[in-house]
This record gives sequence, structure tokens and C-alpha cells, in this order.
Amino acid sequence: MPLSILTRPGGILQGEVEKALDAFSTARELAPKDPVTVMNIGDCQLLLGRAEAAKQSYRQALELDESHRESDPTAYWGIRAQCLAHLGLAREAVSAVQEELQTLPDEPTVYFDTALVYTIIGDRTTAVVHAKESVNLGTRTARPVRSSCGRIRGVRDGFCGTRS
Repeated sequence: MPLSILTRPGGILQGEVEKALDAFSTARELAPKDPVTVMNIGDCQLLLGRAEAAKQSYRQALELDESHRESDPTAYWGIRAQCLAHLGLAREAVSAVQEELQTLPDEPTVYFDTALVYTIIGDRTTAVVHAKESVNLGTRTARPVRSSCGRIRGVRDGFCGTRS
């Protein structure tokens, strides 16, 4: 099954959450230690009303994310912040995005991550400010999907709209 649902704008939010969950589950089979994929599974579970399963996925993503702290700091701080926000730990989530902003101030995805975190914790005004800065710095898409696709090796043609 091609997993273009992951890259189609709004695919998850257009009533195709179950298909997205299936796609992310397939991705997890291919890359079981990828924290972005596990976080995206949690996002789907949350949208499907499976709050406890989502929390478990966010906790698992946090555990897996520790291995990326040095090798991929953008992914590390972004995943950490989003998962903490989803777990109701707003102060810790904001702390994580502030650390990310200090560490990588010119990285567009950092501002996108920050916008996501502020959206999750309910601060829409601050979210919009950071989303605009993300666009100003040159990003137009969400890093989590790109990152999931980029980390998976040996995937069949059509995965995430790319060829392996």
C-alpha cells in the first residue's frame, strides 16, 4: 500500500485517521526505533479518541528519542517538546522548545516545532508567531513526516511519495 496519506496535505485531518494509523504502524514495523513514527502513531490515536493509548505512544517516543539527543538535536528537542505537551506537561514542553530555539536559532523546523507545542498547550497567538517565523525561514511542511520518511531505509517504492 503506498503511504502517500502521510504526505498529502491534511490527509490525517480529512477523516482518514485510521488509514494514517495503519500507515504509521507499517512504518514502525520497518523502523521500530524511530521516535517520530511512534509520536505520529500517538497523534492518530489521540484523534481517534484513544487517549490512554496515545499517552503510552508519547511515553514510548520520549524513551526512543533519548538516542537522538546528540545525533539529531532538531528531531530530539521537537519530539520531546511535542510529546511532553501531549502528556499535559506544558511547562516542560515550553522549556524544551526554548532550549531548541537557543540551540538551533536559524532552523525553520525549530519554529514549526515551537508552533506545534504552543498549539497543543492552547496558546494560539504564540503558535501563530512561531509558524510565521518558520515560513519566513523557508519551511513549508512539517518536519515529523519528512523525518519519518527519511529515516526508514529499504522501503518499497511509493512510501511517503518517494522512491527508495
